[in-house]
Amino acid sequence: MTVTRFNYVRHDGKGSWDISELVSEITWNTDINYSAGSLDFKALDYGGSWKAHGGDYIDFQWNNQPVFKGRTFRETIDGHQTFSVLAYDNTRYLKNEDIIVFPANSAQERFQTIMQRLNLPYKSVGSTTRKLPELVCDGNTYFDMLKQSFELVYSQTAGSLWGREQFFVWDNYGVVELRAVDYNTRTDILFKDASSVSDWSFERSYDDSYNVVKVLWESDDEKKKQRKIFTAQDKNPNAAENFINRYGTLQKIEKANDNKANDAQLQAQAEAKLSELLQETREFSFTALGDIRIRAGSVAWFQSDALAGIGLTGNQRFVAESVSHKFGTEWTMQVKGRFL
Repeated sequence: MTVTRFNYVRHDGKGSWDISELVSEITWNTDINYSAGSLDFKALDYGGSWKAHGGDYIDFQWNNQPVFKGRTFRETIDGHQTFSVLAYDNTRYLKNEDIIVFPANSAQERFQTIMQRLNLPYKSVGSTTRKLPELVCDGNTYFDMLKQSFELVYSQTAGSLWGREQFFVWDNYGVVELRAVDYNTRTDILFKDASSVSDWSFERSYDDSYNVVKVLWESDDEKKKQRKIFTAQDKNPNAAENFINRYGTLQKIEKANDNKANDAQLQAQAEAKLSELLQETREFSFTALGDIRIRAGSVAWFQSDALAGIGLTGNQRFVAESVSHKFGTEWTMQVKGRFL
């Protein structure tokens, strides 16, 4: 396996080069936690007309498989006549800040509004028609606008027959796509600790979790200010499994999502947030031989006899939250994931 395309095009259209024979130490990074996809590489300055400049276009394929399209944002050159270049894909522009008042509409519609403002290629692979309350964004990044909307969908789908809906965006070779974890990103790949991975570790934590949630509602009437509190807490009758008994009270305060909501809706908000926060995080990382199907957002399987010792038997399904591919003589990837 090798670099089969590495086209470099000047931003002003005054030059185009195939530098596939000049590049080395290529690293492709993706992350679903609202970070732009990036490509780092080194390239030899051979004394010809090619030079690295900010804003230039990159088109990279590995073993005839499309991997990355983007623009250069940083370049340095050292005493060995070697450029070090950092490029971002189109999700970089989701760091732009803007002022938008979203009406009561869906996260998918908000994604489309943002992409139309950016005038970038986009596609809704994952879809959601769930209507969200009005959202006022004053100087927020587009990433933050999407985060607020996606997290609200996630909390509202607690207890759904099909499970929680977790949305994210990635750049698919120049096209920014809205996707749903698992529904649009599932693979049948199984990683085994004894045969296909190395340097793996697993962490189970309750440090960022809560077992009591209170939702605060305040009236809009400034003259006759009213407040109500709606509480949800772990009521597991099994004392050994009740997280309040196990960890003590860990309390979270949330503001009402909609001041026009009735008491039942506000109580439902508290229960949904509790369901989201009332769980241990189960994160792990590993190194494996590269597979282009695995990128941030991909869902695959992991199996380890060591995990069986702590109750995680059989094949465990996980979502890759960040992936770093290192292309070279030996193609490897570092994966950080979360069990589903």
